Amino acid sequence: LLGALARQETGLEYVRTLLWYLAAAGERITEADIRQLAASALSREGETIVATLAQRWLEQGIEQGIEQGIEQGLEQGRQEGVQVARHTIIAILRARFTPSEEELEAVAQRLTQVIDLQRLEALNLYALEASSLAEYIQQLEG
Repeated sequence: LLGALARQETGLEYVRTLLWYLAAAGERITEADIRQLAASALSREGETIVATLAQRWLEQGIEQGIEQGIEQGLEQGRQEGVQVARHTIIAILRARFTPSEEELEAVAQRLTQVIDLQRLEALNLYALEASSLAEYIQQLEG
């Protein structure tokens, strides 16, 4: 440990090395041990510093969790929107043109390749405007 600490050039590298060794110690060193060490080394300020760092780390962890949850929720919502758009297109085509199941399956298969929600919205509107299933398929492939 002392050799590793001696090779560090900045205070941040020094702290990182200490934290790495503390983490490597696993269950042999407890939170109470760290608090006691900080308190004895830095007097009253040490306990405050450790508590402040722990609080910051906790807050950062909570913020990261919230951000990840929001991102995952947005992505899930987008994926559900894409699925609803695809199902709506198939329902419109079925109602307007009474195609065979094979024709619908072919269109559904092509729609799975469209992942852009704006493109799917445009295809949804075109399903209402196309004069035939063949015309719609041309638009879908174009």
